[in-house]
Amino acid sequence: MGLKTKSILYNFLAFAPTYIILRWLFQYFLTENTLVYTLVPALIAMVLAPRFKAVKTEAGEGLFMRWTFIKGVRRID
Repeated sequence: MGLKTKSILYNFLAFAPTYIILRWLFQYFLTENTLVYTLVPALIAMVLAPRFKAVKTEAGEGLFMRWTFIKGVRRID
């Protein structure tokens, strides 16, 4: 599996559980319309979920992660 495919898969695996948990919480605690149930948790999950990216460097191609709660960028091998 290529690094670009891994980055897409990791992005999905990081975003999906965050979105599902937030959507469930919004639906459980709020009694608004369904647009709030879908858009607001999606926007929050985009900010909170870590982001993965395959980047070509001098040492070769690498997989990097950036997250809101960690300062800087981390290399994942």
